[in-house]
Amino acid sequence: MKNNSSFELQEFFPYKLVKVADLVSRGFSEIYTKEFDITRAEWRLIAAIGEHQPVAAKELVEITYMDKVKVSRGLQKMEQKNLIEKQSAEFDQRSVLVMLTEEGEQLFGKLIPKATEWEAELLNALSAAEYKDLSMSLNRLVQQLEDMNKA
Repeated sequence: MKNNSSFELQEFFPYKLVKVADLVSRGFSEIYTKEFDITRAEWRLIAAIGEHQPVAAKELVEITYMDKVKVSRGLQKMEQKNLIEKQSAEFDQRSVLVMLTEEGEQLFGKLIPKATEWEAELLNALSAAEYKDLSMSLNRLVQQLEDMNKA
């Protein structure tokens, strides 16, 4: 039975976003899983900690856009691999600050150039102006979605 609807999944904007996100995730994961033997959660945590350290563990939930359980498990695995160290925050003994160890810093130093190289190859498809427009548009969509989800 043929449906005469004008709906086309391939042109449905949320579908396109999910497809792009999935392709980016799969493509980039080749680097961090094969070359560095880390998971997606660990990659995001290493990048966030490297950028913001020392950082409160609870802040990593917002920074990485991962849930508390994933952050907690990721930090636990990273601690077992000696990639991070934790210490109690001076301002609040219940709060834990996370930093990269020397080993974590070395991994961060190897990962970031690979990440930016991969990003540059991806963005070769866009001009500088197109990238700027896309980035601004994505920021507006994030804000719109956050507003919609609050309502």
